[in-house]
Amino acid sequence: MKGQFATVVAALLTMSAWAGAANDSGSATFYVAPALTQLHSGAVPEEATDEASLIAARGEREAFFVVLRGGAAASGRLRVRWSPLRSPRGMIGSTQLRVYRALWADAGGKRVADALVPIDAHVEVIGASVEPGEDLPLYVEVTVPRTATPGAYTGRLEIESDGGRAQVPIHLQVSAARLPLRASLPTAFEFSSREAALGAGEPLDANDLRRLVSNYALLALADRVTLIGGTGQAPAFHVIRGENALRVDYRNFDAEVATLMNGVPALGGAAQSAITLRLPDGIRGLERFRYVMAFEQHLREKGWADRLIAFSDHPALMDVVVPDAILAHRVHECAFADCARGKVGENRWWTLRPARESSALRLGASAAQVRAIAWLAFAGGAQGLRYTGVVSGFGEARSKGTAPVDALFYPVTPGKGGEVRVVESLRLKALRDGLEDYELLKLAREAGRGGVAGEWVTRIAPAPDRVSAAPVVWRKAREALHGAVGDAVAAKTSGPADPVPADRACAGKGDGSTTVCP
Repeated sequence: MKGQFATVVAALLTMSAWAGAANDSGSATFYVAPALTQLHSGAVPEEATDEASLIAARGEREAFFVVLRGGAAASGRLRVRWSPLRSPRGMIGSTQLRVYRALWADAGGKRVADALVPIDAHVEVIGASVEPGEDLPLYVEVTVPRTATPGAYTGRLEIESDGGRAQVPIHLQVSAARLPLRASLPTAFEFSSREAALGAGEPLDANDLRRLVSNYALLALADRVTLIGGTGQAPAFHVIRGENALRVDYRNFDAEVATLMNGVPALGGAAQSAITLRLPDGIRGLERFRYVMAFEQHLREKGWADRLIAFSDHPALMDVVVPDAILAHRVHECAFADCARGKVGENRWWTLRPARESSALRLGASAAQVRAIAWLAFAGGAQGLRYTGVVSGFGEARSKGTAPVDALFYPVTPGKGGEVRVVESLRLKALRDGLEDYELLKLAREAGRGGVAGEWVTRIAPAPDRVSAAPVVWRKAREALHGAVGDAVAAKTSGPADPVPADRACAGKGDGSTTVCP
């Protein structure tokens, strides 16, 4: 094959010769489908095709499925290669594409594709797998650089086995819109380092835990989600006797959060959208008052206080005397179901909590339902989104060998070298897509086209239980939003082409997905 490719090799099972795309008989060996498609092993959806068609803003990530079937799914050596995406005026390098295996997990008696394992990774995912006879979905994600030139880009994905190969054409339309680095809709998704450690499957020392926590935070931030809580370690302090004061040591805390708050270079400068107070165990009364005051002052000195939030159930608000400096950062909340149905006014954080009965983010929720969360938040004037189950149930999942139904990640048993410690869910990606849609809705409103934004919100998600599941409707909505932003955004966001030179297009290493130049 001509050109340079990013190449990954995954050792799987045995595969016969195959090629072609899905057809009416369902006998073909693979099909291509939008990321919003509700996949069912053994069935070909109506929207299946033999090529991928995407539309995206600069700074946006979009994805699609390539679903391998029959002998193609039961493969021996599976090789996936992809070319740069090219337009007459620019190029999007090969390192901007990533491919994952989407493993199936049990959700209330049905198997759903959800756990995303980098195609080259050797790792066992707790509660997710591809069993003999099941289709193998590949999740292909394209990141559009913020410097990309608007226009039509084309490329291809090649999937090859010992017996044959298939090519999937990729068509990407890059619009003039450019998404902001920091999410306009703040998120504060509560992370438990204890649950994460239980999911690791092996003892972790302090350094291992810090690295693991950092991996979670970076992967979430790449998907526009801010994890709060981190290692859970509050800055140490000691009381200065005779001076009626205390001194706080912020060195470890700053080392943990500074890059996330100031902007991560590897993510183009993306920064977290929220931060919360951390309190040492057992601190009470006047010492707590002084500690909270010192903490808030430190955040102001660092330039982070504008993102400080204090939820009503935070211990800092439970004391008899609460500093005014913290009360100023207190946010008002409402339950997602009540907020989304308009039962509560605007200017509140919408809180999603894990629940056995129902949860908008629970395993089994469709990609459309998850993606619509941000659309509902836009329509309802939400100030931010809070979730309390990012790694909920990891310990139980490992002990029982089942998928954690509320978590947005999966616990793993590391393979050779333990190179993959964090596995994302498709639900996290769908939420990311919704948060990116939120930016488009906001840009359209700011460009004076709020009517178009409102019209499509009504068509996509008029209510939490009335969300469109049709990928074609979502596609039309996104096309309309990109068109609505139009010249107003183009005049402000025009930029040079992707500066990655052709001879470096396949260099580098992604987060969890190794790419190797031929």
